[in-house]
Amino acid sequence: MSKSIFRIVQVLIAVGWIVAAASCDDYDTHHDKGISFEPYNSLVSRFAHPVYIEYKRGGARVWGPCSDSIQVEQDGARMRVSTSADSLAIFVYGNAVGDTIQPLHGQLQIESKRNFALYLNGLCLRSNFGPALQVEVVGDTCFLVIPGGSKNILSDTLYAADAPIEQRACLSVEGHLYLVGTGALTLRNMASPVMLSETDSLLSHALLSSGNVLCNNSLTARLISRYGDAIHTEGGEVRLLRGTWHHYAGQDTLAEHYDTLNVQLTGLRSHRDSLSKLNRTLMTSLTKVQSELAVLDTIPQEQFNDSLQHRTDSLMLLRDSLSLQVDTNTGSLAQDTTRIGQLTNYLDSLFLHRTIHAAGGTITLGEEATLKIYSSPDSIPQK
Repeated sequence: MSKSIFRIVQVLIAVGWIVAAASCDDYDTHHDKGISFEPYNSLVSRFAHPVYIEYKRGGARVWGPCSDSIQVEQDGARMRVSTSADSLAIFVYGNAVGDTIQPLHGQLQIESKRNFALYLNGLCLRSNFGPALQVEVVGDTCFLVIPGGSKNILSDTLYAADAPIEQRACLSVEGHLYLVGTGALTLRNMASPVMLSETDSLLSHALLSSGNVLCNNSLTARLISRYGDAIHTEGGEVRLLRGTWHHYAGQDTLAEHYDTLNVQLTGLRSHRDSLSKLNRTLMTSLTKVQSELAVLDTIPQEQFNDSLQHRTDSLMLLRDSLSLQVDTNTGSLAQDTTRIGQLTNYLDSLFLHRTIHAAGGTITLGEEATLKIYSSPDSIPQK
């Protein structure tokens, strides 16, 4: 009898393992992107407690070994996640966009009382009201990981008139944002300004952070805002040290000032080039005059007649005139060069501010970062 019981227990244990394995395999098949969710590097490897969120067919599900460490409020594909857990890594993937015939809308709000890592790995999320992705990690940092090879698109459309200013963005972060990874992230803010009065309106942005924004990885970012800034921070610095940044900002208050100064800079460069070319011609003529005067100076005095004297006087007058023109042009060239250098440095600085607004903060573009600013949102490459 005991042997029979023992045998039954063995069978039940074996079946249990098979069920568990099948369950894990079922979860694994939902990774269907072929891209690992492993921590990208040592910077985020300390966030070792995984929670998975999958968007699919107008809905969303939460699963994973640490899913019980978060609290979830859900309405279809709209989800709010709250947590106070430490070392949490939230992996988000799937599609809540749909098509023009049957659009699907989704939204993800995350409130964390600790630093955490947020992986976007093949996520398409469109919100028809408010931010597509809203993170609240006040005083701490959200490490936003975009794994290499992944493409992620967030978009929005409408905002309520009473929505807080710090939430008016396709990607809104109340706290600090650290971008990690080499994948692609597209933020499309399509929202029109919210009219507060006949003369006052609120703008929304592609990316808004109440703290610092830092990227030290070679990701590809496409940040588009029809009526706001591509990146907007309140009291924080923006440091884009690496990566390729494609920006369009419809509400570009510095564009006209920039374009006016750029026309002035172009004119100065053209004047400098023309003056430099003229000076080279004058120097060539001056060299010839000086050479001829040197030859005349070798003629013995007894052979020097009135004709040669007249030629010498004419050449000396021409030499003095050419020398004066060269000196004057050289001074003008020095002034042009100084002004061109000043304008170039100023415009380089102003160029950063055309689509990035750091209220009370600073903007740094690293040597390994590329910033491209476009005249229309449709001209940004979507590779």
